[in-house]
Amino acid sequence: MPLTLNTNTQVPIVSWATRPMTGEEQATACQVANAPFVQPHVALMADVHHSSGVLVGSVIPTKGVVYPSAVGRDIGCGMLARKLTLRADLFKPKKLARARAEIERLVAVGTNYHTNPEDDVLGWSGWDRFEQLHPEVRADHQRALTQMGTLGDGNHFIEICVEPDQGRESNIWVVLHSGSRGIGHQLGEIHFESAKIYTGQSGITVPNTFFSFLREGTSEFAAYWSDMQWAMDYAQANRAIMMARIISYFAELFQQDENSIVAQTIECVHNYVARERHFGEDVFITRKGAIRAGVDDFGIVPGSMGASTYIVRGLANPLSFSSCSHGAGRKMSRTKAKDRFSPADLARQTQGVECDKSGRLLEEIPAAYKNIDEVMAAQSDLVHSVTRLKQIITVKSY
Repeated sequence: MPLTLNTNTQVPIVSWATRPMTGEEQATACQVANAPFVQPHVALMADVHHSSGVLVGSVIPTKGVVYPSAVGRDIGCGMLARKLTLRADLFKPKKLARARAEIERLVAVGTNYHTNPEDDVLGWSGWDRFEQLHPEVRADHQRALTQMGTLGDGNHFIEICVEPDQGRESNIWVVLHSGSRGIGHQLGEIHFESAKIYTGQSGITVPNTFFSFLREGTSEFAAYWSDMQWAMDYAQANRAIMMARIISYFAELFQQDENSIVAQTIECVHNYVARERHFGEDVFITRKGAIRAGVDDFGIVPGSMGASTYIVRGLANPLSFSSCSHGAGRKMSRTKAKDRFSPADLARQTQGVECDKSGRLLEEIPAAYKNIDEVMAAQSDLVHSVTRLKQIITVKSY
């Protein structure tokens, strides 16, 4: 259940956090609640954790303006999950390592990319709008081509999961998390700079440059909105291409028709801004590390690479602006995780999961994340849990 923080801010802060916030986190949240145009309150999700400017796990309503930096650089980052008709017992332990290696080959991870884009990339309809993007990115068409269908770095991942509560009746799920790659980052940077110039000329005081804004109805706003929508479409296509390649591989591996092995598809986005209506007002809702959880909206809430992932259905809680957490959330920085844990710790905490245990993924060790079951309990008024998943293969960039 939510708690309204005891802060002397312009608008209230309503929090579902599973633990007390640090002083730095509370100061960051207060800056958002004191920023101009924010109303009627700020909502913090159960996985809320530190990030500069805006905490990851923030839902921010604004009237008449958007804050490009609150959306961030990975515009349209989100998750895609597909339940397959394949039974979990098809994946014998001896096949897992081979399957992980093939997925890593099909889907370039980290800073890797595809040298020769294939037809599924070249045929994307969004390329028709590429010349309408900001002039500074048009020279990077080739990079955008070669990065589509790739995972990227950070905590982006692909997991092959089972339904542990279904026993022998468990189906296989493919779950992946990725975004708009380098071009999304570039567009985010460009429009943040545009917002700083616009805000400086507006005469309106903001807490710091992070809260530089663009006002609806201006050419600067229109340019950002158009580029953001394109980046979101790019991110969606990126996820779809990776998913299609993995499913095609499984269909061939198990001698199935790839057009008939998908039983269910769920997709959600957690870095974006949308026009919505809340509390009788038309506002812009920025979800930074949060997903929409309206009535019957399905979502994906992952834990760590050793913990459960939940398929959820939204309850449209008005206090959260029909939102919920996008994952478990970090409880420890990447640097601290690498300093504190060893490859042996990683191997123990990912027992039963086919993944890289060499130590290159220490920053993603399960102990660096909050307990996903506690997060789910804290947001029981935001979403209903539909299915619990557990990974048997994890592909993560390093």
